[in-house]
Amino acid sequence: MGGSERSGQQVLGPDRGNDSDSEAPLPSFNTRLGGSNRSGEAAIRVTVDLYDDGFTVDNSALRSYDDPANIAFMDTLKRREHPPELRQKYGMKPIDVHVLKHPGKYEFKPFSGTGHRLGAVAPETVTVGDEDSPQLITDTAASIVDEMRERGQQATTLRDGEQTVRIQFRFPHGQRITGVFNPDMTILNHLRSFVVAADPAFAFNLFSFYAGFPPKQVEDEDRSIQAAGLSNSVVTIRLI
Repeated sequence: MGGSERSGQQVLGPDRGNDSDSEAPLPSFNTRLGGSNRSGEAAIRVTVDLYDDGFTVDNSALRSYDDPANIAFMDTLKRREHPPELRQKYGMKPIDVHVLKHPGKYEFKPFSGTGHRLGAVAPETVTVGDEDSPQLITDTAASIVDEMRERGQQATTLRDGEQTVRIQFRFPHGQRITGVFNPDMTILNHLRSFVVAADPAFAFNLFSFYAGFPPKQVEDEDRSIQAAGLSNSVVTIRLI
């Protein structure tokens, strides 16, 4: 892994020789997977953050560069192909992949205010069976649920002065967490991001949303919350 940062090519490993004191991310690699610029279909943004001690994918747990599965993930990106986990999550929808290189090792900053990304290591409430397979949070204590809600809401940037709606998520292990959104936010990019931020282990699990009575699977996740009729509703998360 590695390469010329200025080349715009596959710079997918840590830069061991970077002594910059800047905390700003350094753009290293951008590519579109699937679809075409002529299709008119909005692309999904996936962010890969690189650190000296590992990398994260959309706020997942920190991944080691030495793990064979992670090497395969990176090699697939180099070939401009869909890694299996992204294909499972998004199908063949167009994906804009942004790989950002950061100086130094990852430092977990869970609740230090606006402008910080969700932690790339599993929170203490996640039981980890092995390094790459964190388990979903099962604790329903009020303090744990509050932490999950705060993480989810921090991952949702509301626009000042605009209308908001509330959605109560019913998680598989009994937690009930209410998030606040703008009604034109989408199911795919915002509701899913809220859930994964609340419990990063969801990044490793396939799940669907169900709503209404009787509950029906929410289809076409490219729709907005308002268009899908989910404003001020209850949404159940079911593992696939």
